[in-house]
Amino acid sequence: MKKTIIGVMFGLLLIGACREKAEEPGIESMEVGSFPQKFQATITKGTGANTLLSNDVRDILVKENGEVFAATASGVCSSFDGGGWWHSYVDGAGDNSIIDLAQDKEGHLWAGVAEAIKRLDSETWTAFSFTLTALQGNLTTILGSSSGDIWVGTDKGVALFNGITFTSIISDGITTTSIAEKKDGTLLRGTLSGLYQVEDGVQGGVIPGAGSPVMALNGFGDPSINF
Repeated sequence: MKKTIIGVMFGLLLIGACREKAEEPGIESMEVGSFPQKFQATITKGTGANTLLSNDVRDILVKENGEVFAATASGVCSSFDGGGWWHSYVDGAGDNSIIDLAQDKEGHLWAGVAEAIKRLDSETWTAFSFTLTALQGNLTTILGSSSGDIWVGTDKGVALFNGITFTSIISDGITTTSIAEKKDGTLLRGTLSGLYQVEDGVQGGVIPGAGSPVMALNGFGDPSINF
């Protein structure tokens, strides 16, 4: 009898443990920002090869094939396995302190450094410097447009690179913190003074209610951006 009671009690405890385990939120059902501790991981620079080049990560870009690119203070790294193994893209002849990353409509990766933008072709970087052009200031952000051009935000304004030359679009001395493109091709410019809309190269006034400063935008073809 005693064995029977003990067995029943053990069975109830086991059922309760299983039910508690089943009620634990899974990765598929959890909301953003609510990952349990067992799913959290920190990816940092290792001591051997095939690790992050630096713990100073400035931007992240994920391609459609799942490849993750990280812009760091020492170059660009990419990973196909969620950060377990990294491949490094270092420019042996140029600036490797990467500020921002972008992808053009052909799928090429672009990296922005203080005074140039660089396109990655296989393992080779091709740099396009704007130090000798009419473009003023240091680079703060870049964006691949739907037309194939590259938008360049600086601490002085905004410029456009068509693959050959840079054209200064806005030069108002205001720091551009971020750039996004609406579905109709209209540019949204985030600055330390608020959010602006740029259409056909002409910047309108500050968008009401957008707040100031604006530190980040994300809207390549995003229908949720409706100003």
